[in-house]
Amino acid sequence: MCQLCYLTIKVESTNLLIPLSFFEVSHRVPPS
Repeated sequence: MCQLCYLTIKVESTNLLIPLSFFEVSHRVPPS
């Protein structure tokens, strides 16, 4: 149970981090 909760939290934080980093990269690099 603890491991499952940990995996769920990890997946959720990854899903939050990926769009954020993609947003940063897409705004940091000017479109050509």
